[in-house]
Amino acid sequence: LERLLTGILLFCYIDKLREIRNGNNIFVNSMLFYLCTFLFLSEFRTISLRCSYLFIYAYWIVWIDLIKCFTYRNNKILYLSFVALYSLLKVYFLNTTAMSEYYNITIENKPYNERLIHFRQHFNDVK
Repeated sequence: LERLLTGILLFCYIDKLREIRNGNNIFVNSMLFYLCTFLFLSEFRTISLRCSYLFIYAYWIVWIDLIKCFTYRNNKILYLSFVALYSLLKVYFLNTTAMSEYYNITIENKPYNERLIHFRQHFNDVK
């Protein structure tokens, strides 16, 4: 869904994006290549991820430049809130695994043996 919306916005504002700065042509083309490699190679998961990750840097520039393309203030606020909400949800759901749990003295002080048992329960191939 996120790639679809980004692709639609990219195609709608491609001319404005290229006018914003001189080197933006590289980032727009990288973004298009990222979307194409991810979508066309989706049947081959490993190839799709490895090839598309080479061009994912275009998100950093294109998402910021899309803010400058909107003329209405409400559209800018809506876009920024969508990006902020999406980023928060992505960070939250990528860090809910058992390996992402963090223990230290200030947050939660568990003894080493208890942490070792927890680690071996979730990762039983590690001895």
